[in-house]
Amino acid sequence: MIRSVIPACALLVSCVLAQAQSGVPPLQAGVVYFLPETPEESVAQLEAIQADGFNMVKIASWVWTVPLEGTPLRAVVDATLDWCDAHGMAVWLLHNVQWGSPGEGGDVEKALTDPVADSRRSLEPWLSALKGHSCVYGVLLGNEVSPGGPELFDKRPAYLDAFREWLKEQHGDVDALNRRWGTAFADFDDVRVPGDIGRGEIDVTRFNRQQFARFYDAIARELVRPALPEVLCGSKGGASPYILSQMPSYTVASWDDLLANWPLWRTKLIVDTCKLPVFNSELHLYHDSYGFGPSVELSRYRYLTSAVVGEWMTASFAWGAWSKPETRAVHEATPGILADLRALEKFTRPFHSQPPAFHVLVTEQNEGGIDGTPPLELAYAHSAATGLPWRFVADIDLEDFDSTALVIDSEWLTVRAAQELARMSATTRLVFIGDIPETDEYGAPLPGDCLAGLQRAGRIIPAWSGLRGVLDCPELPEAYREIVDVPYLWWSPERGHHQLPIRYPRLEAQRVETPDGVHVVVINHTLEAVTAPVPFMEAGQLATDALTQAPVPEGPVEWPALAVRFLHVR
Repeated sequence: MIRSVIPACALLVSCVLAQAQSGVPPLQAGVVYFLPETPEESVAQLEAIQADGFNMVKIASWVWTVPLEGTPLRAVVDATLDWCDAHGMAVWLLHNVQWGSPGEGGDVEKALTDPVADSRRSLEPWLSALKGHSCVYGVLLGNEVSPGGPELFDKRPAYLDAFREWLKEQHGDVDALNRRWGTAFADFDDVRVPGDIGRGEIDVTRFNRQQFARFYDAIARELVRPALPEVLCGSKGGASPYILSQMPSYTVASWDDLLANWPLWRTKLIVDTCKLPVFNSELHLYHDSYGFGPSVELSRYRYLTSAVVGEWMTASFAWGAWSKPETRAVHEATPGILADLRALEKFTRPFHSQPPAFHVLVTEQNEGGIDGTPPLELAYAHSAATGLPWRFVADIDLEDFDSTALVIDSEWLTVRAAQELARMSATTRLVFIGDIPETDEYGAPLPGDCLAGLQRAGRIIPAWSGLRGVLDCPELPEAYREIVDVPYLWWSPERGHHQLPIRYPRLEAQRVETPDGVHVVVINHTLEAVTAPVPFMEAGQLATDALTQAPVPEGPVEWPALAVRFLHVR
């Protein structure tokens, strides 16, 4: 057995794991991997995966694919893990325990009394197989899972009863519930979901989040962590501060996208607010069967921009589905892209780790959505156009939080958040977009003294376009301030493929001071070349391309479509 020897490359995997546990996510560019029928096929495929520049595989599994001792599946699993141990290939397991699906280990009513019972049979053999292998890096529970909505209560009386009990804890008595929801229930037992619940949608969301978090956190705490205490654990889905804050056993925030291009503000939102290493565990760049809208330029843009905002782990979907000529043509560029990503690592790391000049507030009201130009899309576009470093921060993390400036664009605030903002107003510039929220999540007025404090200290600007007049880097050239609509290929069940405009600065520039000089990144978010001067250069300074070491000429430079270029200014 290869596992009896631990060569240097296997020790590398252990070092990378220690790096992530210290709070610094590693650079892992991997693939979604469906195990083949035989050990020999697996070894041959792993060799090809590594030759293509990937250093991680994410193995997909279902509740019916159980690697019991002595089975053909266990033989393939053992061979896969042994090879990865010996060759420095990190391994993640994605085990499809699906919240809300009784046949896939996610019965929401059973979970009320025993969250781990249905998962134990299918998960424990996997944990046994993974144990003792240095290559094992993480376990994900569930594929594209989410807390769900009102439909989760349908024909589930025990779940509805649990919700009613939760409402009693939250609101105290039915009169308080009626005031907040705008309803006229005589008793908590009259609450029906789905049904007419007035302003009670927020409570349905919060209860579902709590149950979702309780379910997966219990599996992680009772099954995964005792068997594999050193590995990362999370779910593909639920990458929100309002969920992960209730999951103390989770150590990674995992998600996936939809098409080859994805709004960068969504990735930055997850990285900034979830406070865990972030893993896009199903990166949709190109595929033989799905119309992701691929291109070599988009692949490069996605890998490099994700790194700039602080996401360092990805798994491309999916190994074995890149054989058609048009797909293969894009895939053949990937080894070179990944080589550049690794070569640029020391230049990209500092951008997300530098202290922000200001923050943008995330609330339950403004967190979600992509269609229709949501507030946080505008936040990214106009904040990036200031030329200053900035981050998102969730309203549940305002206690003991301090910032030079905080920008707020939300229709309502929780009382707790409003109180924290009032506290911060003595030392933090509060900038409100449009107006200062006056109500809480139920439409009730915020406490008078709290609201008065916000009105006294807060500055109102009519729209995001006015941010430059409040927060700005004057050295940023005008060419980096223009906000445009970038057409994204999008998809929805109702419309199929269609164009969705996403707001960005036409060119984005960031800089960070490092011991060896200034690092600058220029990002062309558009599909057209743009000519503009090199940003953040002072008289007498020289800029070189961080990748090629070639000098950057003085004067205007052409930045190609979707270019992400790193410069060293000294």
